[in-house]
Amino acid sequence: MKYIYRYDGQSPTGMVTVEVDDDYTLKAGEATELPAGFTPYKLVDGKLTASTKEESDAFYQKQNGNSMATAPQITPTQQMMAVFTKQMSTLSGQVTALEQTVAVQNKQIAELKGGK
Repeated sequence: MKYIYRYDGQSPTGMVTVEVDDDYTLKAGEATELPAGFTPYKLVDGKLTASTKEESDAFYQKQNGNSMATAPQITPTQQMMAVFTKQMSTLSGQVTALEQTVAVQNKQIAELKGGK
């Protein structure tokens, strides 16, 4: 399994994280990495795209009754967790591949020894 980012206009940040199969093919509005910039993320020609600071500020001021509320930012911890999640997904896939290789090799060894 791996994780992707999918556009979600109902989310305060404009995206959600979704777990998908390793062989999943990205669709419009999805990405394997978050684009650099500000939230909310938006769709531009089917691509998940970050807002500029000005767009972000205007969006959140409108959402909060023109108060000077700041936009939710992806924190360094959240960025690090996204990297760790991606690494865990990659490692999980590698472990599965190794387990399959070991099973095939064990079967071959058993056949060489005259077993099934």
